[in-house]
Amino acid sequence: MQYAYRVLIAALLVASLAPHTAFAQTAASLFDDAALQDIYLSVDPADWQNLRENYLLDTYYPARFFWNGMELEGVGIRSRGSGSRSPEKPNLLVAFNRYNKDQNFFGLTSVVLKANNQDASLLREVLAMKLFRRMGLPAPLEAPARLFVNGEFFGAYTLVESIDEAFLARNFGENSGYLYDWQENRDAGYHFEYLGPDPSAYVPAPWDPKTRKSAPDAAFIEAMVRTVNQASDQDFVREVSRYIDLKQFVVYLATEKFLSDYDGFLGRVFGMNNIYWYRFASGDGFVLIPWDKDGTFDWAETPIWEGIEENVLARRALQVPELRQLYLASLVKVAQLAGGPGGWLEQELDRLYNQVREIAHADPHKQCSVEGTLVACTGEDFERAIEHLREFIHSRAGYVMAEVESAGYDAAFQQRLPQLESVVNAASNEGFVSPGSLVTLYGKRLAPATVEAKTSDGLFKLGGVVVTVNGARMPLLYVSPTQINARLPWNLTPGSATIVVFADGMPSDSFQLDVVDYAPGIFATFHQDGRLVTPQAPARPGDEVVLYATGLGPLLPGSREGLTASAPELTLGGQKLEIEPARGVADIPGLYEIRFRVPPEVGAGPYLPLSLSLQGRTTVINLAVAQ
Repeated sequence: MQYAYRVLIAALLVASLAPHTAFAQTAASLFDDAALQDIYLSVDPADWQNLRENYLLDTYYPARFFWNGMELEGVGIRSRGSGSRSPEKPNLLVAFNRYNKDQNFFGLTSVVLKANNQDASLLREVLAMKLFRRMGLPAPLEAPARLFVNGEFFGAYTLVESIDEAFLARNFGENSGYLYDWQENRDAGYHFEYLGPDPSAYVPAPWDPKTRKSAPDAAFIEAMVRTVNQASDQDFVREVSRYIDLKQFVVYLATEKFLSDYDGFLGRVFGMNNIYWYRFASGDGFVLIPWDKDGTFDWAETPIWEGIEENVLARRALQVPELRQLYLASLVKVAQLAGGPGGWLEQELDRLYNQVREIAHADPHKQCSVEGTLVACTGEDFERAIEHLREFIHSRAGYVMAEVESAGYDAAFQQRLPQLESVVNAASNEGFVSPGSLVTLYGKRLAPATVEAKTSDGLFKLGGVVVTVNGARMPLLYVSPTQINARLPWNLTPGSATIVVFADGMPSDSFQLDVVDYAPGIFATFHQDGRLVTPQAPARPGDEVVLYATGLGPLLPGSREGLTASAPELTLGGQKLEIEPARGVADIPGLYEIRFRVPPEVGAGPYLPLSLSLQGRTTVINLAVAQ
């Protein structure tokens, strides 16, 4: 049977990542914003009072955490935040592993409950992070939530994914690199100036290590900043690319600038702020991860060049003609994705507004920021903030497009970018795809060359190509200028998803597809001895046949045999077949096998329909049967 596996890998290029056990609920389910998430905390009333009174401290208190019928005991909660800390409505860090280092919740060690004390609309950050992911960039998952403390509704919150090892693994397929949390300079601001040769001027502040804390490689940071400041114009791209993914940085910058973030990378108040930096263990340069984006949607007429000149990295990067054109092209893309009146961003605003309106008005602890001071907030304040968001969305895209045109954008630059035309089930070639299923992408300029992954593990970067789904990288099996074979993540929540191809850093358009729970697709059928079933080598009544498929859903937890949790049905020539339970192929995640015998009473012919059905989805191939 190993021969059959080799045939599948070579002919169909269906290999994938790693252990593929999945469950009905995943970490992504916790942040699903299709509906409000209800979070319940049970905490000693005296501890809760102490947390609120001592809100400026990072003292942990024990609590129990409840979500969707599940309970986790022995979690730690503490106040968190900077200028948004409040005794009335505290921001909370919920640490699942605070008192038991091995405890986690769907692999998560912590989550954040954001009080939105500086955003009366409650929705700036949720919308901003959705737009980052729609641009193909990694960003934390977020969802509006109701927080109940000791059984009573406490307030409207946002449930935020922590930037930690679990986030890195989900988005990059690795978590052993260098992660830094940015610490802003509130006294003088910082704009990427060189601070001298002493590494301690950079680490632990403003680059605060969150992984590899015992060996944070501060010398690398010093060398990066020195190179950004001192490399010649001629050598800037080559030298700085050793440290920073400049093309992804430019896409990030364009997204943040469209969102008019007054407190981001080009922050007006404290200089660079509200970002994480991740340097890959593989040696690839830094990428930025957005954080704390309640300063977005500030002013619809924020110039696209505001803050660029003051920041050394941004200024020098956008002096490079190619990067300048990529910046303008990315602004065009984000403006088109967001849309104006009635566009995607306003549709999302309307949907989320309808979710949170009732709890925003009912929130007994709602606060707003007025000239830097937190004050009591009303339902009317919430409605005015929503109207500001709507007015911003209505005019921002048009304003940005006009500025891009006046900046000398060359529309022909689009012809240098990858063009993604379709994403289909790799087996059936149909548009139905599901979490964990093998998929094929078609388009133009998708890769600079043809490269095949040499192992069944797949690679998150192959031949200079990265493909993201909702900002998270997908394992790649094969890339070429016109076709990419990959696997969707197991923790992908069914619903609308965005695929973006980065070919040597150049981003494609954002392709929208619908992800369903199950998307069965048949690759091929084989005889028991590994030969492909064909009209020249047909199956016969009584023969055992092995069918290989994708899109059959998660495996049963703890199943040593790798059995699926689902029960697909198989018919041949319209006759229902008795089949063995479907099981995952151990060394090829995303691939399943189903064994069956050809019944003696079935008809014969070179094209007998073989139908695989699961949860209302059906796929059909022809099976050659001879009497």
